[in-house]
Amino acid sequence: MTVSVPPRTRTPYGLWESNLEIAEVFTHPFQPTYPFLHRGELYWLESLPEQGGRVALMRRTEAGRKECLTPEEYNIRSRVHEYGGKCFCVAGRYLIFNNYRDGGLYSQRLEPGALPEKLELGEGMECLGFADLVVSRDGSWMVAVAEAEQPGQENLNFLAAFAICETGSPGRLSVTGATVLARGADFYANPVFSAQGDRMAWIEWSLPDMPWDRTRLMCAAVETRTGMIRVKRKKAVVDRLNQSVCQIGFLEDGRLLFVSDSGNVDFWNFFLEAGGEIVQLTDFDFECGEAHWVFGQTRWQATDRGTIVAVASRADGDELIEIEVESGEYRRLRSGFSTGQHLALTGSGELLLVAHYADRFPEILNFDIRRKEVGFRISAETELPDCPLGEPELIQFPTGTDDVAYGYFYPPVSTICEAPEETLPPLLVMIHGGPTSRATRALSLLKQYFCNLGFALLDVNHRGSTGFGRKYRQSLMGQWGIYDAEDIRCGIEYLVNRKRVNPDLVFIRGSSAGGYAVLRALTRYPDSFAGGASYYGIGNLMTLSEITHKFESKYTDKLVGERFDRSVSTRADSEFVLRSPVFEIDRLSSPVILFQGLEDNIVPPEVSREVARLLESRGIQHDYVEYPGEGHGFRRTATRTDALSRETAFFTGLVRQSIPRTPRS
Repeated sequence: MTVSVPPRTRTPYGLWESNLEIAEVFTHPFQPTYPFLHRGELYWLESLPEQGGRVALMRRTEAGRKECLTPEEYNIRSRVHEYGGKCFCVAGRYLIFNNYRDGGLYSQRLEPGALPEKLELGEGMECLGFADLVVSRDGSWMVAVAEAEQPGQENLNFLAAFAICETGSPGRLSVTGATVLARGADFYANPVFSAQGDRMAWIEWSLPDMPWDRTRLMCAAVETRTGMIRVKRKKAVVDRLNQSVCQIGFLEDGRLLFVSDSGNVDFWNFFLEAGGEIVQLTDFDFECGEAHWVFGQTRWQATDRGTIVAVASRADGDELIEIEVESGEYRRLRSGFSTGQHLALTGSGELLLVAHYADRFPEILNFDIRRKEVGFRISAETELPDCPLGEPELIQFPTGTDDVAYGYFYPPVSTICEAPEETLPPLLVMIHGGPTSRATRALSLLKQYFCNLGFALLDVNHRGSTGFGRKYRQSLMGQWGIYDAEDIRCGIEYLVNRKRVNPDLVFIRGSSAGGYAVLRALTRYPDSFAGGASYYGIGNLMTLSEITHKFESKYTDKLVGERFDRSVSTRADSEFVLRSPVFEIDRLSSPVILFQGLEDNIVPPEVSREVARLLESRGIQHDYVEYPGEGHGFRRTATRTDALSRETAFFTGLVRQSIPRTPRS
C-alpha cells in the first residue's frame, strides 16, 4: 500500500507556517528540580507558569500521577542573591521552605492536605529571605543562608542556625535558638554538616569577586548544647587568588570533598581535605562544577562503596561518571542526555537526577548505580508536540587571535513548507545570559519554533561561557562587550562562508547579559544584522552599576576592567562609556525590539527605558514593551506568549520586507 505524502508549500525561509503554535511553546511546563524520596514517595519542585510562575512541591501518587501539595498562596522561591534557587529542606516528616511572598520560613507536613504554618524565627531574623537550607544528620539543627535589608546600605548576608523540635499532637514543628553562625563576608553558600555533626563547612566570598572568580572554603568545629549552637576554630581551607570552590560536602569518614579550579587546574576538578592537607583527586579535562548563579546545584553524591557519582560536563553535553575516592579513576555510567542536574541519593543507594535531552522533555530518573539501569522515570504528562525537531550540531569556529569559540547550529525544519531552490535561510543568533552561563543541547521548544518558521539558529557559547575551563570562562574579564561580540560575528562568518545561511538576513536575540550582547553586536557590527530582540538587556553600563542589586554590584567592574566611579566613568575614554551601546546608538542601522519586566531588580526598567528613549529621539525603528508583575526572566505564560508573538511578527515582517516585489503586468 502506497501512502501519499501531502506536498509541502513552497514558501521563503523565515515565512513558513510553523508546525508549532506559539501557545504550544509555553504549555509544556514540566521543568522539575530538586527531586527527593521521603518514606518511599517521590517529591520534587516545579514552576507553574499558569499560576504566575510560582514554584510548588509536587508528589507522585500511587497511581503514577502528580499532585501539587503547595497551596496557591505560597511560592517556594527565595530572594537571596536575587536569583534564589534551592530554599527548602526536609526535617523528619516536615518540609521547611522559604515563601517568596513574605520571605518567611514555613513548615508543612509531607502528606496530602497538610497546610503550611509560619515559623516564628526569633529576634534578629527579620529577613528578606533564606536559601540553601540544610539539616544536621540527627535532625536537631537547621542552617540557612540569610539575607536582610539594611536601610541606606547594601543588604546583609549571613549564616543562620535554628534548633528544630516537634511539639504537641498531632504535632507542630517549631524552631528556637536563632543564632548567627558566620557573618562579615558579602555572600555565603553551600553550608554542610559532617555525618558526625561535629564539623561544618561552607563557601563565602566578598566583592568585587563573583563565586566563579574566587571563593573561600571555610571549615569549623561545631559545639551544641540544649537550644544552643556555635562554631569555633574557624579556618579557611582554601583562600587563594584566582581559585574558586564549589560543590562541597563531607564523606562518611569525615573527609571534606570539594570541586575547585585554579591557575594550575583549568577545569573544575575534585579535591579532598583531611587533617589539614589537601589532595587533588582528579585531573579531568572536563567540568565537574558550574558557575554558582543559584543555590542547590548538586552535581555529586558519595555512595556506600567508596565512590562518587558525579555529573561531567563536556563541550557536547553531560554524562554520569563514577569516581573511585582513593585513586581518582573513573568510569562512565550513563550518557545520552544534554544536561544532568540535582543529584540525590535514595535510602536504597539509588540515584535521583533531573535529565534533559535534545529530543524530548526532561525527566526525573531513578538510576541504579550498580546495575547501570534506570529503575523508573517521571516524565511530562503531555506528549511532545507533533513537529519536526532541528538537531543541534556542535560547531567550533576561530575567533580572535588563535582562539576558538563554540556553538550549536540548528537547521530550519518543516513537514509543511519548503523553500525555493537556490535560497538560503535567515539566521537567528541566540545569546545566553550571565554572561557566565552556557548553551546546551537541551530541548527548547522556543528554538524549535524558530526552526519551524524557517530560520536557522546559532546558539553561541562565546568566550566567557561556562563548561570549557577556567581560562575560557575568565577570558571575558576586562573584555566584556569585545570578545563576546567578536565571537558572535565570527560565528556568523563561519556559517556564511560555508553557505549555510543568508548573510543579508541575520537576526539576533538575547536576555539580560545576552540582551547586552544583542545591543553591543548591533552597534559594533551594524552591517552584520537585519534586526534584533533584547529582553531586559543593558544599554548603559553606568546606569546598571548605579542601580543593580548587591550580588552583581561589582560584576560589571570586573567584566569591563575598570572600577566604577561616577566622576571618572563618565569620561569619553572610560570603558564604561566605550562599552555602553547607548553611546554608539547612532551606529545602529537595523530595527530592534525591547522587552522589560517592571519588577526586575537585576536589570531595572530604567536601563531599558533609556535605550528606548534614545532610539525614539534618533528616529530608529523600534518597539518597546513593558510587562507589569514580571521580574528578571518572564514567568507567566501570558507574558511569554505575548512577547514571542510580538517578536515573531517583528522578525517575519523584516524577512517579508526583504523579498523583492514582483512588478505588476
